[in-house]
Amino acid sequence: MTDQVAIVGMSIRTAGAADPVAFWRLLAEGRSGRRELDQAELGRRGVPYRTYSHPQYVPVAYPLADPLAFDAAAFGFSAGEAALTDPQHRAMLQACYRAVESAGHHIADLRGQVGLYVGTRIGDHGPMLRGRLRHTDSALDETWLVTGNNADFLATRIAYCFGLTGPAISVQTACSTSGVAIHLASQAILAGECDAAVAGGTAIDLEDAGYFYSEGGVFSPRGRCEPFTVGADGTVDGNGVAALFLKRLDAAVDDGDPILGVIAATVVNSDGRDRAGYTAPSVSGQSALIAEALDVAGLRADRIGMFETHGTGTAVGDPLEIEAATLAFRAAGATRGDIRLSAIKANVGHLTAASGAAGAIACLLALRHERIPPNLPIVEGAAAIDLGGSPFRLSGECQPWPRGAEPRYAAVSNFGLGGTNAHLIIGDPPAGGSPVRGKRRAWQLLPLSADDPERLAETSTAFAEAVTAGGPEQRHDLGHTLRTGRPALAVRAVAVVPAQGEVPRSAWPGPESFATAPATTPAVVYLLPGQGVLKDGAARQLYGADPAFTGIVDEGMDVVAEAAGGRTADQVRSAFTEGRLTPDTRVAQPVLHLLASGVHAALAAAGVHPDAIAGHSVGELTGACLAGVLTFADATEAICRRAEAMAAMPAGSMLLVRAGQELLRDLPEDACVSVVNSPTSTAISYGPEAASRLLAWLDHRGLTYRPLDTSHAFHHPSMAPAAAHFAARLPARVLHAPRIPLISCRSGEWLRPEEATDPGYWGAQLREPVEFARALRTVAGAYPTALYAQLSLGSGLLRAARQGGVPAENCVPVLPEEPADHPAALVPRAVGELWRRGCAVDWTVYSAADRGLRTEARPRTFLTAPVLHPALEDLRRGIDPYGTRPRPRTEPEPAADAQDGEIAELLEAVRDWWEQILGARPEPDEDFFTAGGDSIAAAQLVARLRPMFDVDIPVHLPLTATTPRALARAVDELLVAVVTGR
Repeated sequence: MTDQVAIVGMSIRTAGAADPVAFWRLLAEGRSGRRELDQAELGRRGVPYRTYSHPQYVPVAYPLADPLAFDAAAFGFSAGEAALTDPQHRAMLQACYRAVESAGHHIADLRGQVGLYVGTRIGDHGPMLRGRLRHTDSALDETWLVTGNNADFLATRIAYCFGLTGPAISVQTACSTSGVAIHLASQAILAGECDAAVAGGTAIDLEDAGYFYSEGGVFSPRGRCEPFTVGADGTVDGNGVAALFLKRLDAAVDDGDPILGVIAATVVNSDGRDRAGYTAPSVSGQSALIAEALDVAGLRADRIGMFETHGTGTAVGDPLEIEAATLAFRAAGATRGDIRLSAIKANVGHLTAASGAAGAIACLLALRHERIPPNLPIVEGAAAIDLGGSPFRLSGECQPWPRGAEPRYAAVSNFGLGGTNAHLIIGDPPAGGSPVRGKRRAWQLLPLSADDPERLAETSTAFAEAVTAGGPEQRHDLGHTLRTGRPALAVRAVAVVPAQGEVPRSAWPGPESFATAPATTPAVVYLLPGQGVLKDGAARQLYGADPAFTGIVDEGMDVVAEAAGGRTADQVRSAFTEGRLTPDTRVAQPVLHLLASGVHAALAAAGVHPDAIAGHSVGELTGACLAGVLTFADATEAICRRAEAMAAMPAGSMLLVRAGQELLRDLPEDACVSVVNSPTSTAISYGPEAASRLLAWLDHRGLTYRPLDTSHAFHHPSMAPAAAHFAARLPARVLHAPRIPLISCRSGEWLRPEEATDPGYWGAQLREPVEFARALRTVAGAYPTALYAQLSLGSGLLRAARQGGVPAENCVPVLPEEPADHPAALVPRAVGELWRRGCAVDWTVYSAADRGLRTEARPRTFLTAPVLHPALEDLRRGIDPYGTRPRPRTEPEPAADAQDGEIAELLEAVRDWWEQILGARPEPDEDFFTAGGDSIAAAQLVARLRPMFDVDIPVHLPLTATTPRALARAVDELLVAVVTGR
């Protein structure tokens, strides 16, 4: 399969069809996107009366819905740049996005070298703009005008937009442009020049509101394209855009891509001089082309079931095409007249530069639906030409085309005016060429996102319907596609649904749970609690429900058995297998360690990794393990030794007091502050003889407290012998500098390498108070927007973080206080919550335990507001004039900041020119790059400001002073320097 190219994605928009689904309906139902325009509409579109009343004017078009629609922000365009860009270029950009999206990928996240082979119909958008703006004062830059309209820049602009690094080639061979593009893309993939490629073409005419015909010309006097019929008298141009996403077949299978079809052959040639004239077709050229394609594919011609012809409906071209195809097919073994001809130009018009890709998509859809669409002219009653001497036939009915033991094949001819011809043969994937699913989690995590809450609500509803209607495999595939094939957009929500069975309505997020992710990815901080937080059943929740969790716990229990002996090991094991937990320190601390280590392993296997770690008491030693200070085995053994040393100390107790440390001075003898969790939460450790005095002391002061479930007075002077014993038994050779920032709860500061590698530090850490509140302040100072995840039961440390000033929405518990009804859903939910709040999740890692197939799913919703340069308002006959004018600004201008008084004139000048160049008026602190600015826009802005203020403004200044206010101040400083001579 390394020498075959698969088609894995497609996108098409034509008259009467907004996507492949609608396109197939149009073909299969024998319908057309053709429209006859009455005089009222022609007048409204601005067509002069003398034009549409002319006897040779044909008021027929194949109009594209919303030809000016463009979501500039989604593609990183400023409003001004979008208005200067040819709608054909914009449509091709979006079609490439859609083609890749339909394969379950996000185009900007594709791995490897991705090529781009695209072309466009010759457009008049650029010349019209230049003509209108040449003699005005508008801030027009020739660079933007050229790159936004010239076909030379179509491919490279798209490659830049999406970060594609393979060959980016604009193809221009007239009507065969997209067929040639598919050939070049296929050859590049097979030659190893790129790993995947997008190929296609676009043809949109803003002036398309009918046409003039001439006797003997190529355009139909009746405004009907009726290929291979007795009355065929010419073609009619259509409007549309089409693109295909191609990959090497073995790579597509490995990636779980949908294999729409396999390219058996692509061939390109030229007609040369063997024809009546330069614009005439050549029988020998076309025949040789088809024969070579059949030879490359290694097929007899009778293996072709569907032949999508060039089929323009001209009196000269159609008979010559049939003659040439008959010669080639007969020579390759075709005998019976049962190869179905297809000609989609009858349905959507002649898409010129997009016609080859559109024809290929028609064949792919026929393969998918196992039907060959009817020939529209026959459906409408036209009489077919005599095909009796050919292997071809036409039909007004849909023809069944079922899959069989042998692959089915379709052929596509795509000929260019002037003589560049392309022929494609597309077929079913070979046996064994289908992707297979991997492992599946019992609960599917569906990350949902959109550009705004309204579009997210629509997305959530659509996926709820798809999941409810689909079976386990469909849910699996949708989850995998959402995780690995969609961009993480600004507004997010999460659904976690069972892989099979009924999905509760509560699983679907409502607007109240939508979250806007921060512009900068937040850090993730893991919080690891100390002893006293565990309950019966806590450790059991994920054991057996999550493979990564279970694996690390099992590995740790083997170490516990060797380090602590059989009885302790049995009790530790019982905590995970049966949910029984004892407060015995020798058991509780290993359980706490294994529980946190298991949750860490489960999150790591789901693609989440911490940026910093804060461990509370014994949790700091587990944190040291996660940070790379100790191996897991060494850390587990160390915690067993630590617990054993502490258990050997005299019994004691601990209380959690709702008070700050400053209220707990002068405690009774043998009682001390052992933990400072937050400004309002402090733990006190005390010996047995101090109990009554301490309780009376607290009651006298009206302080609220509760006992902690511990067997000893931790972080109390009574632990000094244990600290010395533990430090002596912890060899320095097993300690390393942390690889992940780790907080020291002994000092409340970041753990230094010399501390991490000193056994004495870990002994003292056992004995001295836990400065957790200070530690949280240190973490918050370094990571002010961090998300906090507690790797154990409940949310005690998260409460402390909130009390220390961390926003509640930044705190994510992993294990609930009470045993969960569906433990297997806990990790997906935690990962989903982190992602919803902006965390970067490595979905490739997640896929190791949950990998479905990539599938076509609801596409991203783009805004459809029309984008047209104001200078062209009256020059767009091919579209409806209403709804394209920019709305007047209704919001009042924000009041100037008092601090801007001295630069008010400068600031307004900057904002005025910014608006003209980038298309939207900025706020004083709006970022230049976020608004779509680049080096070209910066040069334009400087060019407009220099003559206004008679100062030499560096051309790069807007790239460093990136807001209107900052730029105005920078220019003011230059003016001051000129005046003062500084």
